[in-house]
Amino acid sequence: MATQISSYVARGETRWRAAVALSVDGTFRRDRRQGFPDEKSARSWARRAELRILEGQAPEPAPARERKRRAPAVKPPGDPSQWTLDRVFEECEKYWLRRKAPTTVNAYLSRYRTHLRPYFGRAQFAALDTAALRKIAASPAAMVFSSIVKTASKIGVPLPVGIWDPPPIRQGGRVDFLEPAELRAVLAELAPRDRAVAVVLVGTGCRLQECFGLRFQNLDFGRRLIHIEAQLCSQTGRLRPPKSKKARVVPMSGAVHDVLSSIPQGKPTDFVFAFTGGSFREHLDAAAKRAGLRRKIVPHLLRHTAASLAVQSGVALEVVGEILGHSSVAITGKYAHLRPEHLAAGVAAVDAVLNS
Repeated sequence: MATQISSYVARGETRWRAAVALSVDGTFRRDRRQGFPDEKSARSWARRAELRILEGQAPEPAPARERKRRAPAVKPPGDPSQWTLDRVFEECEKYWLRRKAPTTVNAYLSRYRTHLRPYFGRAQFAALDTAALRKIAASPAAMVFSSIVKTASKIGVPLPVGIWDPPPIRQGGRVDFLEPAELRAVLAELAPRDRAVAVVLVGTGCRLQECFGLRFQNLDFGRRLIHIEAQLCSQTGRLRPPKSKKARVVPMSGAVHDVLSSIPQGKPTDFVFAFTGGSFREHLDAAAKRAGLRRKIVPHLLRHTAASLAVQSGVALEVVGEILGHSSVAITGKYAHLRPEHLAAGVAAVDAVLNS
């Protein structure tokens, strides 16, 4: 026979638990319970449990717990079926902010303001017909509208009367990046401050928000290492963990070392670059146009360029993924088409059979 009495803390209060284990006629039986207000009550229950087990009785039923009543959710005033798309997006935004990363919500807001609000913002959401939904599906904000539809059903907003058939999410495909000559041309058109940011992006493969989240304490000039430990949230202005939720160490190349060492050193907790995310995007795209590039250039393209140049130079995908901070090698696999040499042996083997 074994009886164990122990205490634990729940919601700031000390509670007691009891466990009884007995072997009766070769049959092992056990009973346990917790939530007792004091040790005496726990031991009293344990004695009763021992008697029940010895007498072959069923365990003592647990006392019914009083369920706490939750306050009903406060619904926004007005009839949701009459809400405009602007109003529905506003309520969805409140819902997202409690469940999604601020950077994601900020990206949704940016696309909504550009591609949906000017054309459908004042339209009644529930009255959107199939023709209107097709136009939305063909816009760059199709993914945002899909999130609106999913969230609307959760917050009690009637869905549009039309058929929402969004385009399938593109999987795989070739990654766009800058060729060496294009990269040099774009860098030459940038102002010194923006050029420094671009060099760090393409020299380390870090994300734009990770670059703006760098502080002087993250730079190890002695060992030429950069500790990427956080990213700067453009919406709140606060530091948050990187996208992969893991810190990483990236080697400091010669070009990156020269750029960073030329910046006047501040306090260890000072940011290396003052945040100007929106203006840097504009300056980068304008520089690309002046350099003669006809496609839109965004900061994330520099990250793709860093990975692409590394893969083409023979760096293993696993190493590239570690530098980029990918959570899985499968994500880095989208750069595999840049290094098809490992497939040549298989093709050559088949060719030898066909030519024999």
